[in-house]
Amino acid sequence: MPFFGGRPNTEKLKNRCDVKSLARVLGHEKDPQIRRSVSKSVGQIGENQAVEPLVAALNDNSPEVRNAAETELIRMGTVAIQPLVAELESSQCWRVASVLGKIGDSQAVEPLISALQNEDVKGPTIEALGDIGDIRALEPLIAALDDAEEYVRRHAAQALGKIGDKRAVESLITVLKDHDDGVCIAAVEALGKIGDLRAAQPLVDMIEGTLSRGISPFIAKALWQLGDARAADAFINILLERQEYIGMNSSSWYSGEIEMSADHAQYAAEILGEIGDARAVDPLIASLKDVPSVAAAAEKALVQVGKEALDPLIAALQNGSLSVRRRAASALGQIGDTRAVKPLVDLLGVDGAMKDTDELLKHMKKTGQLPEGWENAKPSIELEPSVACAVVRSLGMLGNSHSVKALEFIRNTTSYDDMRQVVAAEALSHLKETG
Repeated sequence: MPFFGGRPNTEKLKNRCDVKSLARVLGHEKDPQIRRSVSKSVGQIGENQAVEPLVAALNDNSPEVRNAAETELIRMGTVAIQPLVAELESSQCWRVASVLGKIGDSQAVEPLISALQNEDVKGPTIEALGDIGDIRALEPLIAALDDAEEYVRRHAAQALGKIGDKRAVESLITVLKDHDDGVCIAAVEALGKIGDLRAAQPLVDMIEGTLSRGISPFIAKALWQLGDARAADAFINILLERQEYIGMNSSSWYSGEIEMSADHAQYAAEILGEIGDARAVDPLIASLKDVPSVAAAAEKALVQVGKEALDPLIAALQNGSLSVRRRAASALGQIGDTRAVKPLVDLLGVDGAMKDTDELLKHMKKTGQLPEGWENAKPSIELEPSVACAVVRSLGMLGNSHSVKALEFIRNTTSYDDMRQVVAAEALSHLKETG
């Protein structure tokens, strides 16, 4: 029954551990914010009698109240199991199943398996069984892979991946041919988690032509989880297919379709860096001109590949793409091989400028005057400022005598723009500090 004479003092009721009165507030108070607060209070009291009001609150018409009740029931743990199981027949069974799964106690397994007969709540019930991870759910979940509903098959594959039992492998391999891409992806991910090598060849067989469907990155990841060497080929193909796709759709560079596969290409670049396969170098360099997220991942991967990427990166310094040149210069500095110093200095044109300055000083010493038409020493090659600064920073990272001489010249030569001088000064200061 409702309270009269104004709003109840819920803090006082909480302090008195008056669950019965708090339950009445929870059932009759109109303000959802108060009901949410009461849900938390009831849960914090933590007595057995607090469970039923919270289970009832799972039916509240306010999402905030339902979420608060769910959080408290999960926090209370095993004491909530039996009241929740008793509620499995209610119209809100899917929320009850979800809470049981998140509590994760095996007492709920058999009741949840029985609840699979309720067609309306199969998805959340299957998800709960996966969260609990009890082997008793294996056969019912395998059977659910043949369900007529796509979302049920998807949840079943995901749950089997969580349980991780190899007896599910053959059934999951069959599901790789499902007409629904979401179900296929769930099966691929499950096979990767289970880690049975029987899945390797079927996964390889399904790679071709799956980029546009968004499946190939998941296949590549699964192969990597299986420890299959063909994972590198799969990730390389993701980069190649993306570059081909971008080339075909260059007029819509920032369209939704192209951006959809950017996440996949970024992930492929990241894993190729971890794998360290030199065959990935050229596709990674090509990816340096992709959108920033992909280009940054490709640059990091090239650094991880290391010295085997050195010569291709040096060649990329002459690439027509501003992004490629800038990121190639940056990667060379991070790799740390001093063979990159001369190409980087050459790109700046510093050696020529230093030679011109030496000739100038000789002429002045001999004649006492500047040569006719002389202008202050300047680079023989004009670079876009962001590329030039990346080169200067990398020379600072490499730090041999040649690079130091070039940095000192840049710092002291007024014909260079201020930013390059600042970067050169910072690099020299860092080299001095680090010895």
